[in-house]
Amino acid sequence: MRVLINREKTGKRISKLMREHKMTACDVAEAVGNITEKGIYKWTAGAVLPNLEQLLILSYLFDCDIIDIVVATMKESEP
Repeated sequence: MRVLINREKTGKRISKLMREHKMTACDVAEAVGNITEKGIYKWTAGAVLPNLEQLLILSYLFDCDIIDIVVATMKESEP
């Protein structure tokens, strides 16, 4: 089995969580640290994914589990 993370859907999920918590990209960048507002926009656009440490901070920030942020699917491994 392989786990595939959908960057675009994960970005949309982060964007949704930001709206629900009334946070801007600047607010999130400040809370996460070591990332710019532009970096947050790259996440929400699905261009890149947050690293594990950033995901952990986001989970605390949005009061949810990491799995509630990351959109992933399981795929059968090919022989």
